[in-house]
Amino acid sequence: MRDNSDRMPELVRIVDRDGRPTGVVRISIAGESRTLELPLTPAARSGFLKILNLRPLDQMPGQPHRYFFARRAQRLKPGSDADAVVAVRVEVGRDVKNFEVTVPYEFAANLMWLPDLEDWSEVASFISKTADASVAR
Repeated sequence: MRDNSDRMPELVRIVDRDGRPTGVVRISIAGESRTLELPLTPAARSGFLKILNLRPLDQMPGQPHRYFFARRAQRLKPGSDADAVVAVRVEVGRDVKNFEVTVPYEFAANLMWLPDLEDWSEVASFISKTADASVAR
């Protein structure tokens, strides 16, 4: 079972908005969950996809995988903006597996500020007007 994922952003999927890749992310602030749509650069999109393509628990056909940024990232080379390692939690039903995934640093940096948000006003322009808690993955 998942520990306390209340502040772990969930990476849901990538959608196309006005011809641009957009990452759909669910976060909770003070017990209220909302879906954000974050614009993705090509580098950020590749990092997001790398995580969504993890399938460590595929022995359970038909069960959806859920992906959480586990609140930890580290640059591979200090002072370099090339790559970083992020901690990812993958859940399928009650099964959980943790990974460290190498992604572009700009994507890791974008994930880092999400768990520390204290107010929806900080991300008001990214709150999805179309997605809700039942969004397909």
